[in-house]
Amino acid sequence: MDEYVVKSPRYGAIFYDKGQELYYRLVLGAGEVNWTKREAHKKTISILILDKNLNQVGETVLDKNKIFV
Repeated sequence: MDEYVVKSPRYGAIFYDKGQELYYRLVLGAGEVNWTKREAHKKTISILILDKNLNQVGETVLDKNKIFV
């Protein structure tokens, strides 16, 4: 079960920009598991950009070297 949780993406909060009529959704991407070192890491963090009909119109992947998880 733990490996499934680490390897599955997680979807978080949704923010609405009324002026642009866009939604922004935070996504913690799937990670890698290294059980010999007891590490679960290398997850990406991205922001999905959705239009008013919730169709994906863009995505921004954050630089994991500049953020703390």
